[in-house]
Amino acid sequence: MNIEFFKTKKFMLHFFFAVAILQLGLPAAMIVRYEDVIRNGTQYKFRTAPVDPYDAFRGRYVALSMREDSVRSDGESFNPCETVYVVVITGDDGFAKFTSAHRTPPVGKGDYIKMKTRWGSDSGETRLEIPFDRFYMNEHLAPEAEKAYFKASRQDNDNTFVAVRVKNGHAVIENLYLDGTPVLEILQPTGK
Repeated sequence: MNIEFFKTKKFMLHFFFAVAILQLGLPAAMIVRYEDVIRNGTQYKFRTAPVDPYDAFRGRYVALSMREDSVRSDGESFNPCETVYVVVITGDDGFAKFTSAHRTPPVGKGDYIKMKTRWGSDSGETRLEIPFDRFYMNEHLAPEAEKAYFKASRQDNDNTFVAVRVKNGHAVIENLYLDGTPVLEILQPTGK
């Protein structure tokens, strides 16, 4: 191959367009996947748990913690930081439950979420790193939302949760509910 070809204007123009398409294509693909999960994913409700008040709010999002953060790993043990595919179902109480973890995407077992493990135990329980731990919102409303979330989650309120859409291993937060009401509806009466 002739090295002079790589120095030509034609090659440089093609290279520029290829790089430009990649730079536009990757973010576009991420947006399309996000929107597909929101429109076509199955909704699950995850109960939230209290968060350390000194680390609860960073920037323009509300930091969340989920009560459901582990799975029984019947005979299978996982290493810390291992990628797993966790099957999720809706329990009798209407809230999400994790039923099993697998090293490959489970076929025919329903919806699943791709996660990382935190650690396992001898009792067969595996702690999970929940991939949806931030609820992004308007930067001016976020501090008020964080205060309201902290108050609601500290009251051991069973009706404080996030609605999450799940599709093909991806999970996207749809909304944050405090005492069963969407957080933005709670904040609007304050005039913000």
